[in-house]
Amino acid sequence: MTFRKNVIVVTVIVAFLMVVAYLAHIPREIMVYSGAFLIGAGVLFLAAEDVARKYFEAKEKITWQYGLGLVFVVVAVAVYVWALESVENLEFFLRLGLAAFFGIVGGWWFYNKYKKSIRTPEENKQDRWERIRAKVSKAKTKESATKTLYANLRYYLVSDSFNNNLDFHRPLARYNDIDLTYDQLLVVKDVSAVEPLKSRAAAYINNLVGSLTFATVEGGEE
Repeated sequence: MTFRKNVIVVTVIVAFLMVVAYLAHIPREIMVYSGAFLIGAGVLFLAAEDVARKYFEAKEKITWQYGLGLVFVVVAVAVYVWALESVENLEFFLRLGLAAFFGIVGGWWFYNKYKKSIRTPEENKQDRWERIRAKVSKAKTKESATKTLYANLRYYLVSDSFNNNLDFHRPLARYNDIDLTYDQLLVVKDVSAVEPLKSRAAAYINNLVGSLTFATVEGGEE
């Protein structure tokens, strides 16, 4: 939501200023250059606002991962402004591509590395479960859904409902103080110790899959 909000803010501000410039009969080439420059300025302004807000309201969120993400943003804007100074088309597009590269890397860094650095292990696991659940929901067969859960599910679910969150107080299969998936149990050499865990995990996952509805496939309905 924050990224979307920032894009909307920058777009609205630049559009408003362009309308004002048009009504003031500012030369078109100056409008284009100024508008392009304002985009970079807007990104830096929003980055500075975010830093200030975190500094005064949530200093714990200013981590080294956050600092490195800001470096990517600043470099992307600097290269973008550098591209605006180009006099040849090839030079312009090469620099613009480099700016886009740093921008994409920065976005990826914030969404992945930084986001994970400020969240608890449980929150990161819950985020991953959301993705796994979405994948299972799109599965076309019971076999596909079961395979995905065998490889990824480590905990029972709240109220044992597929649509609920992970219940971190109830590991699906704990062996030597490590929470394992069904597939990980298969490679444990102590067969006698893990066999009951495998049976319970398989039964639980099969019950979850049994509560789901799958699309009709060739040859019938799964």
